[in-house]
Amino acid sequence: LLKATSFWRDNSFILQEFKYFRGIAILAFTFTLLAAAFEGFGVGFILSFIQSFTNPNAAPIQTGVDWIDIWILGINAPATERLYRITGLIFLTTLLRLGFTYLGQLYSFLTQINLGYRLRLRIFEQLQALSLSYFSKTRSGNLINSLTGEIRQITMALMVFSTFLTKAETLLVFVISMLLLSWQLTIISVMLLSLVSVGLSTLLRSVREASFEVTKANAKYTSVSLEFIQGIRTVQAFAGQDFERQRCDEANSQIVQAMNQAMVVRALVEPLSEGAGILMLLGILIAGFAFLIPNGYLQSASFLTFLVVLLRITPIIRQLNAVRARLSNLHGSFDNIQQLLRTDDKPYLDNGKVEFSHLKQAIEFVDVDFGYDPNELVLQQISLTIPRGQTVALVGASGAGKSTLADLVPRFYDPTKGEIFIDGLNLRELDVNSLRRKLAVVSQSTFIFNGSVRDNIAYAMTKVDEKSIKEAARLANALE
Repeated sequence: LLKATSFWRDNSFILQEFKYFRGIAILAFTFTLLAAAFEGFGVGFILSFIQSFTNPNAAPIQTGVDWIDIWILGINAPATERLYRITGLIFLTTLLRLGFTYLGQLYSFLTQINLGYRLRLRIFEQLQALSLSYFSKTRSGNLINSLTGEIRQITMALMVFSTFLTKAETLLVFVISMLLLSWQLTIISVMLLSLVSVGLSTLLRSVREASFEVTKANAKYTSVSLEFIQGIRTVQAFAGQDFERQRCDEANSQIVQAMNQAMVVRALVEPLSEGAGILMLLGILIAGFAFLIPNGYLQSASFLTFLVVLLRITPIIRQLNAVRARLSNLHGSFDNIQQLLRTDDKPYLDNGKVEFSHLKQAIEFVDVDFGYDPNELVLQQISLTIPRGQTVALVGASGAGKSTLADLVPRFYDPTKGEIFIDGLNLRELDVNSLRRKLAVVSQSTFIFNGSVRDNIAYAMTKVDEKSIKEAARLANALE
């Protein structure tokens, strides 16, 4: 039933991850619920406390459970002793509430950490499974922004949602307490709050739309910065510092503009909510003193307790509206990660099952066409046989497709049309990792990993001896 809702459809990529840390998430929810429950107990004790001051001769408030009324509340004890007991109970419930609040926040934070870990892992696995064609069409800065900034935003959203859940649970307990004190005043309060909520929903939609522009601006700035760092030799060689400074300033300005637009609307939420809360409080005061108390519908102690609860609710409502605004502001990050994790719109490499041991006969291209864009072919009707043991050089002008043709052998790309055979077996039927382990690829632009020379020579090789590494270095004239 939950999976049929729009909430599941919009957030399933996050909700599915909770199964990996279900226990931590359940504890976080349980502790926040207990904190809210003890908040409600505190309201009941406050009512007894106020009654003991305003009308000490009135019959004490009872729960209907004899052992609680006699041994804990002390209904048969003198008024002064009841006051001491109630004071002690208020202190005890406050300590318990604070303890459960701490545990709730702790486990919420642990849930946030685990969610960030799972999302980073899923995105990394997604990127590993994608064909190289995806990376040739996607800016690396956008991917870096998703792996860092956007995931950080989503984990922050989980903490914000945890705050929202905590406040909502506390609000529910307070509303139940208000109903028990005066259903008339509660109905008036709920009606006024509903009007405020409807008005704020329009603002929150505007905040949500603005968040998408913030995500786009952050992605562009990350891309520009990454290109500058990776191409710093070229930038300095062509004295392009002023040009790069202009690009960076434009991207940076777009972030400022997008965030300003989002904050102009988001900043309205809290003051409007606070103003509405004050007006609601004034309305309740008028209704209580002018109608309910004079007509005997409500006692003074109950009305004062109602006001105490209402005063506690007002900042909670303001915080809830602020949290809603923050969640709306993070929708751009949600959409970014959700799009990145989609599988129906990305090219994947279909791996074969046949293990490749070594070349026995030949590599054969049969009527091969290829284009990075299927409508713009780079290679057309290539037929070529390379026997084992023969050295073949592909010669041609820059951009003729030499590197592209070579990239088809390790299956960096698959032909748009035609087939490639190794020893008579279609290249697509081979396990791609077993094939690539038997190939030596010297790229036009050599990438050096952040490690030692030894680590780069033995990259991705877990079982290799020092003698083999030194021999490889000697053959590459890199031993010294």
